[in-house]
Amino acid sequence: MRTTTPAMAVWNNREKIAASRSRLQALYEAVDWANDLDLYQWTQWFAIALEFQPDLIVELGRGMGNSTCVFTEAANQLGDCRVVSLCLSPDWDATVKHRVAQVVPDSWFQKLETRTEEILTTDVQALIGDSQRVLVLWDAHGFDMAEFVLGGLLPTLEHRHSFVVMHDISDGRYSRINPSYQGKRLWRGTREGFNREGHSRLYLNYLDTAVEQTIAIVDFISRNGLTLESADHSLQTELSSERISELQNSLEAKFFRLDGHWFYFSLNEKTKGEEIYFPNFQSEIVIQERQARSHVDNDHAQVEQLQGEVNHLKTLLAQAQADTGMANLLKKAWRKYKAFRSR
Repeated sequence: MRTTTPAMAVWNNREKIAASRSRLQALYEAVDWANDLDLYQWTQWFAIALEFQPDLIVELGRGMGNSTCVFTEAANQLGDCRVVSLCLSPDWDATVKHRVAQVVPDSWFQKLETRTEEILTTDVQALIGDSQRVLVLWDAHGFDMAEFVLGGLLPTLEHRHSFVVMHDISDGRYSRINPSYQGKRLWRGTREGFNREGHSRLYLNYLDTAVEQTIAIVDFISRNGLTLESADHSLQTELSSERISELQNSLEAKFFRLDGHWFYFSLNEKTKGEEIYFPNFQSEIVIQERQARSHVDNDHAQVEQLQGEVNHLKTLLAQAQADTGMANLLKKAWRKYKAFRSR
């Protein structure tokens, strides 16, 4: 089986992509949530799935269902593949699924299992089962989720074929994002404001991101001597100018671009017998810690609310005092005026 890279996946599957454009376009319009994933990124993930040929695709973070549709369409074309989607969001069932059902046959959904549940409590052994080629989309954020993926899910994939895709990370070597602070404060994590105005993004070498798990990924990759690479780098360096021209001519511009804004890695870089270092993960401890942080955050929010109310009362008091002072001045001026007129 050839090594999977985004550039070679798009090139090797260019005819299938061209033949699938109308279906991908229809699904893209049914989801109607372009701010999460653009159509050219749909194409790239569709090609990755066709190239890697997984028997299981695990989606961590579904949202409105962009990646859900991409991978389920790929699973239908692969045949021997299923998609298990895990997310707390109810948007797919409540909003999107019925729109998708208008553009695909009922049999299309047989390849897809959507779960609306707490990902951290997932039984990963039961999830993976006997699958031997597993493609993981890691699109649920935070250090808790990073600990689940790196310490809970990936150990089950150590002796299988794996490919991990991560969204919400751009490659600063190719992206046109301004790397300056732009007068903003340091990035402080999503708990203190995901993309909040006033906070800059996080730069780790050429990784440009706003999500915490990027730190955990870099730590994991560095400990294990694995390669963390971007779709951008693959597309920019692996395709000859002739191949780029052919792809541009055979695919519409909205289906093919040389940037991707996503990264990937695989445990299969390690040779058989080489040790891989995984962090410890215990779901009950992580959930307890998260609940404790939630209580603290709620307390902080209440304190901030009370402080805001106190400040508002201080403002009203100052205004009242100012009004009283002005009234006293007017009274004094009126008495002086009356005394002057009575002379």
